[in-house]
Amino acid sequence: MAYVEHMGGSVHIEDDADVRACTLAFDRLRSVALSPNDSLALIRRMADEL
Repeated sequence: MAYVEHMGGSVHIEDDADVRACTLAFDRLRSVALSPNDSLALIRRMADEL
């Protein structure tokens, strides 16, 4: 099962193929995401530019 929230609400996904697609998408996002330290540094840089 996958649970996805979006601006209009949320959806529960139970179909095996759809859950696999969600898992692959999440794994891809996680693989390209900044580390917690790099995220904090980016937020600080952006705040300094305001």
